[in-house]
Amino acid sequence: FKSEVTRTQAAVRGEYGETITLYRGVKGDYAADLKAGIAKDSVVTLNMNHASSWTSDESIARQFAASGAVIQQEIPVDTILFSHLNSPAIKPTSGFGGTLNEYEFVVGIPGGKLKITKEDII
Repeated sequence: FKSEVTRTQAAVRGEYGETITLYRGVKGDYAADLKAGIAKDSVVTLNMNHASSWTSDESIARQFAASGAVIQQEIPVDTILFSHLNSPAIKPTSGFGGTLNEYEFVVGIPGGKLKITKEDII
């Protein structure tokens, strides 16, 4: 696992640098909690899975969000666990990606909590 994560981070860092702009479409309870929290405060802490899928393609995130919300954040490469760039399980022609290239990045969310600002919602 560790060697795959190290290899993934090296590939992402080589392509994008130390951070990458990623998007996540959320719907259902996630979107409702996010919208309600942002309406009240400038920063919301959203409970997330400890690892979640993000994309580098905003239009893909919008498809996943449906009528929910799209989050855009600068993600540190050190938190990326897997990427479509080099991880066989999420490349577009195999595994979870099927035949659609979702430009997927699996991001580790420390403590399962993600801080989101109003500016992060697009």
